[in-house]
Amino acid sequence: MKNKITNQVFHRILTSNEPLFANYRNLLPGHQFRLLQAIAAEDGIAQPTSGAFIRDHLLTSASSVAASLKSLSEKEMIVQSGDKWVVYDVFFSRWLEYQYGRSRQQS
Repeated sequence: MKNKITNQVFHRILTSNEPLFANYRNLLPGHQFRLLQAIAAEDGIAQPTSGAFIRDHLLTSASSVAASLKSLSEKEMIVQSGDKWVVYDVFFSRWLEYQYGRSRQQS
């Protein structure tokens, strides 16, 4: 029963914040938003400029990823936690995971 209530509350939080989260997609350059999605899908990444990460998430190049990392970090959208980069807002991260999964299924 607790899990069901927890899931309902979590879903309500995501739903209530969806307009804000969707607006980020409009405010950020496409490459930065795709990188956010990829980081969220991986639940954090230690080496975001690695060839495998870039290839798996259809990003462009290591230099573009590095520039986007710097910009997203300055905007405090991502932070380093331990040895990996993570999306700062956990709810935004989960929303991105959900959106990323849906967009990959439609491709």
